[in-house]
Amino acid sequence: MKKAIGNKKGQKAFQVLMTWRAENAPEFVTAYEAWNLTGGLVGRQFDSSEMRLIEVAVKYANKGGSVKDYQALKRGA
Repeated sequence: MKKAIGNKKGQKAFQVLMTWRAENAPEFVTAYEAWNLTGGLVGRQFDSSEMRLIEVAVKYANKGGSVKDYQALKRGA
């Protein structure tokens, strides 16, 4: 019997990460860039500390973000 690997949030985080990488997002972003990228769910508005893109994707998925949400944010901007 085959077992499922990962979970829904992990899969969402991976999909979001691949979307950002397809758009040529850098591997490291500032917390401010993460805040803009996720619509304020991850990062801080006036923070210049560095974050890994994969870390941003995981936090975004854990807070309920998805590729659909990101695309809606992008269309609205």
